[in-house]
Amino acid sequence: MTTERQRIAILGGGPAGLSAAFHLTDPTLFPDAAERFEITVHQMGWRLGGKGATGRRGTPVPRPGGGWDLEGDARIEEHGIHLFGNMYVNSTRMLQRACEEVEWPPDAPVTTIEESLLPSDYIQLVDWWSRGWHLSPAWLPANPEHPWDPGEVYADPATIVRELLVTMEEILTGRHEPPAAAQAGVHAEAHTARRSWRERLAEAGLVQAVEHLRARHGHDPLADVDGLVDAIAALLEAAAGHVAPDDDGYAHIRSVFTQLEFYGRLLIGALADGVLVDGIDVVDDEDYRHWFTRHGMTAMTLDSNVVQLPVLVCFAFADGDTSAPPTMSASAYLAFILRQVTARGHASYYFATSTGETVIAPVYRTLLQRGVRFAFFHEVTGLEVADGRLVGVDIDVQAETVEGDYDPLVGVQGGQLTWPDRPIYDQLVQGEELAARDVDLESWWADWTAPARTRLVVGEDVDVVISALPLPVLPLVAPDVEAFASWDAALPAVATLAAQLWLDEPPSALGWPELDGTQRVIATGGVAPMGVADFTQSLPWEAWGPDGPAGLLYLCGTFARHGTWPPFDDHAFPGQADAAVRGILLQWLRSAVAVLPDAGGIPTQGGAFDLAHLWCPPEAGEPVGEQRLDAQYWRANIDPNERYHQAPPGSAAVRPQAWESGIGGLALAGDWIFTGWNVPSFEAAVMSGALASLAVAGKPALDDIPGYGFLRRLPTPPPPLLPPPDA
Repeated sequence: MTTERQRIAILGGGPAGLSAAFHLTDPTLFPDAAERFEITVHQMGWRLGGKGATGRRGTPVPRPGGGWDLEGDARIEEHGIHLFGNMYVNSTRMLQRACEEVEWPPDAPVTTIEESLLPSDYIQLVDWWSRGWHLSPAWLPANPEHPWDPGEVYADPATIVRELLVTMEEILTGRHEPPAAAQAGVHAEAHTARRSWRERLAEAGLVQAVEHLRARHGHDPLADVDGLVDAIAALLEAAAGHVAPDDDGYAHIRSVFTQLEFYGRLLIGALADGVLVDGIDVVDDEDYRHWFTRHGMTAMTLDSNVVQLPVLVCFAFADGDTSAPPTMSASAYLAFILRQVTARGHASYYFATSTGETVIAPVYRTLLQRGVRFAFFHEVTGLEVADGRLVGVDIDVQAETVEGDYDPLVGVQGGQLTWPDRPIYDQLVQGEELAARDVDLESWWADWTAPARTRLVVGEDVDVVISALPLPVLPLVAPDVEAFASWDAALPAVATLAAQLWLDEPPSALGWPELDGTQRVIATGGVAPMGVADFTQSLPWEAWGPDGPAGLLYLCGTFARHGTWPPFDDHAFPGQADAAVRGILLQWLRSAVAVLPDAGGIPTQGGAFDLAHLWCPPEAGEPVGEQRLDAQYWRANIDPNERYHQAPPGSAAVRPQAWESGIGGLALAGDWIFTGWNVPSFEAAVMSGALASLAVAGKPALDDIPGYGFLRRLPTPPPPLLPPPDA
């Protein structure tokens, strides 16, 4: 096969692979991309998105004139809780470009990024003391800008210090909270209690002390580091004297104190260890708990939800076992918090509908318009290396199309294009058998033999390869590559679980605050621990009808697994794992009043969620008790490509750059490589795709990838794998 265009194969259609294709076809980076590159994304199964893939329940039926519609309730089924933070600059910028560029069919809604991303700054902290769980509201740092706005994003060290001081001041004064008029129910009562203790703290001079610190260090906060450290330490000591269990509004005072000490100790430690001067990786070898303890944090604050939030979000438990303390690199932890405090926009951005529709579909459609080809049902089974160079890629073709390329999207109500929860069987030669046997082509444990195989020969079929495969996959497809094995050992990955609960009432009726229309609730910590988020805003996109559910909760947490995984010919294992998740979910519900205080109602089971609150569709009949759980959704994310990569101490040093595969002709992408962010996430994956584009074709420059150089010195990348057109 010969062609004048440079042929690039991208292995994996998750956020990393999509980002690599997006940057390689970006007309501002490569105006001649259509003439220069021939790009194919090879994806296992029938959909894109990786851990952000979404399925809609229903039956695809042909649409007159072409395409497919989904018949049924179109229930959204996610792999977990997905949303963007304000530090997701690369992700939101990619989405903004896609929203502006994508061309939808005439009957599909045209959605701007402002309509796609719903801002929220609220978080429900869940803390344990006095032998019980206690909820307290918190508002994360935010500003009126947008993370996708053009221009420089991340602050210099002086601005970081100032923003931390501003954050501390706002915690004390409540300036970052919405006005009381925008709050209702228990939230208004909580606001009154907070005003009371703020007056007492103001009388103690604490608010004035923080304002003085901010003014004193507003221009050159690094000029008097010792004085700043002493002043903040004194401030925290004074605040501690105003926290006593018998105080009125103790929960709110305790919450504010832990938030204040959190940001204060973070600032003290960052200054004392030279993080803002010598770089953030000077503390990479240290665990975050040890780091905070070394800088004087009280045990109360160290164990509080405000400190544990990042590690819960990042599933930082060895083997997924939540009975042991979490562990996370202090460097990765600080990057998470400092980027959030100093970034533009609101703290969080919920998706208006599913991840697949809000983010993945517009990026996919934009790439199609740019000429990128997608080879679905292509499962990579081997990478062959000889003399230090990649010579071939072996692929199982899981299913063959009846005609042409596979068309993966289906229409739902309102013309929205989305991903079904299983393949569109009518497009596949093997579709009837796949449907009859209910084969899951995304599972490594599937009882299915691929009907065909293909091989990409480097130099004949492809010029360069980008591996966007998750790290746990690499030892399976390239077992002889020692570098892969060493990365896998140093960067562990854990399985996770996800669940969705449809409710007969909104979450505000179950004990969560009733906020105004611009805020949503996410609760962290508590039983399990699992994160719980209110996704009721997605219900209008499902097709339940007027008598449908009134609320929707998403849950996500780790799925513990010690030792080795079963062999892939143990086809019963996925079903066993899903059954285990059902049991975990049921156990969580038996203690869920810790997070949803008004969800009980069974006198003999005071801490239990009343399962009568679970909404069931009419076709479920009239289930009672635990039977109502069967109408909900849950899954075990156990496959090698679904597991979550962690950021343990020392991990930054072993993360390879995109250009450091050690194999000629192969670049790397994925949230496990070195991205400067180094917190496994959608954002890290998107950054890795930009870095893979740099490794392959020389663009974008490192300083044009927001966040890569955050509190770090930029390295010098080697020449790109592909020669420039004029070479």
